[in-house]
Amino acid sequence: FEPIPQGIDASPAHEPLSRAAQLVDAKTVEDCAGQIAEIVHDLLGADRAMVYRFDERGHGQIIAEARRAGLDSFLGQHFPESDIPRQARILYLKSWFRAIPDAEAPVSDLIGVGDDAADKPLDLSFVTLRAVSPVHLQYMRNMGVRGSLSISLVVDEKLWGLIACHHHDLFRTTRAQRVTAQLLGLHASTVLGQLELRERQTARAGCAGKLGELRHGFMHAPNVARGIRENA
Repeated sequence: FEPIPQGIDASPAHEPLSRAAQLVDAKTVEDCAGQIAEIVHDLLGADRAMVYRFDERGHGQIIAEARRAGLDSFLGQHFPESDIPRQARILYLKSWFRAIPDAEAPVSDLIGVGDDAADKPLDLSFVTLRAVSPVHLQYMRNMGVRGSLSISLVVDEKLWGLIACHHHDLFRTTRAQRVTAQLLGLHASTVLGQLELRERQTARAGCAGKLGELRHGFMHAPNVARGIRENA
């Protein structure tokens, strides 16, 4: 249960979805990520929208950003694997959407009843209104962020990255906005996965071509030293 702000259109946002359809024309991962950040920033009205990409070791980097004027840029910054705990990453794969409208809001305990209530705590994995870890709330306060929202980017059933939004004030969104954002995340995941595969194939072909040149150069060199010099 949540309030719907007056004057907010509760229908799905067609314009962002129309813009998202054009992601297939992106030439690189960075180009696509930049468009995603702009679309989500405009859709949700967050102070900052970022695309956060994980490397093979789990470390993260912000590869795209759209932000309100006057804010410092986070673009290009790196974050260690420990920045997002393992249990949080597992949850990101189960539930593609998480929102914290107000890091300063009081939390309410849910108290179970019955003999087995203490042994079987209520699973809130898919509850939009669940509270989050006090440690994470303090992390947000340290950054001066009051509201946040994140959408998972999943490629080949692995957590590829996140679309992360930060807001310095109360950050309420409608269900229609969230559903639209989830659709964007699903579509963006597909496009980013295809672009990354294409980039890997291009890089692999380039390496194969260079190896072929080296092989040819060494075969026609009178000795190893000259082969190295002539093919430096």
